[in-house]
Amino acid sequence: MKKVVFMLLVVLFAGCPSCMAQDNNQRQGFGGPRGQRMDPKERIENMIKYLELDETRAEQFKVVMEEQQKQIAEQMQENSAILNGERPSEEQIKQFREKMQEKQAAINTVLQVILTEEQFEKYKKMTERRGFMGGRGNRPHRERQNEQ
Repeated sequence: MKKVVFMLLVVLFAGCPSCMAQDNNQRQGFGGPRGQRMDPKERIENMIKYLELDETRAEQFKVVMEEQQKQIAEQMQENSAILNGERPSEEQIKQFREKMQEKQAAINTVLQVILTEEQFEKYKKMTERRGFMGGRGNRPHRERQNEQ
């Protein structure tokens, strides 16, 4: 009996390193391994390719998207300062979301001027599929695991 248990343990532990050595990046998302954030400049370049923009439109698009990223970073800093390390209330989340949606609407107005109708439709579908800026959409917030 001891030999059987010992042999099972040997087989089990012999197989573990091969399981652990598997490439965790096998599932690739748009622009890189899933779960990893894409570099913002790389993301803009991928969007330009996807939308098939000419040089003029690509440059204008890049300027608008970089400005949008700057606005998002500023908004996030402002939100952090307001919260001061505290968890946001539902009302605060709603206010933050409304501000971001207003900024997105302004960006969309500018992009409608820059892009052709087809390109703007592709852009809208792409951003709707990803959710509002960042791919999180309207998912509920996860409870922190260490709060218990």
